[in-house]
Amino acid sequence: FNSAGSQPALTVTPGGGIDLYYNTTKMLETTAIGLTINGDVKIIDGENLRLGTGNDLLIYHASNHSYLENSTGELRINNSSGSDMILNSTGRVQLQVANGEKAVYCDNNGAVELYHNNVKKFETTSAGVTVTGSATASTFAATNNLSAGGNISLTSDTGRLYLGASNDLHIFHNGSNSYIQDNGTGA
Repeated sequence: FNSAGSQPALTVTPGGGIDLYYNTTKMLETTAIGLTINGDVKIIDGENLRLGTGNDLLIYHASNHSYLENSTGELRINNSSGSDMILNSTGRVQLQVANGEKAVYCDNNGAVELYHNNVKKFETTSAGVTVTGSATASTFAATNNLSAGGNISLTSDTGRLYLGASNDLHIFHNGSNSYIQDNGTGA
């Protein structure tokens, strides 16, 4: 089928493909493996790109927001290129779980916050980090200052508090007795 001026608009190959043209440029063709589109696909607001036999994955834009909605199984984003995966936003980035509960909140030029059961437990600040609640570590090393507004607990009878550049001063409890031990050159 040709449009005005004998330019092809539609070609049908018996037992083969169907091609659609716009101004002599092939824009769509059927192939043995599916469909090839040469150009953009425009879907207006409120309409969906539906994928899967049961329309399980929807991609759409409605008024001021864009959506990627999965209604079955896991939604996986795989990057097998060996390069970084980057989620970029000029505003904030939020990861939410069931019913909008916060899990991770990243503020533009500001804090990164981690939540447990929608309660903030960890955040970065311009001075370092803030932990709300208790923190457990198998090893902890402070390279500058360590301050505590309350108690510092070593809950194991084999734990020791080492002080000094060469760990010269030891404070510990062995299960029966408590010790302050100077292993340096001082008295």
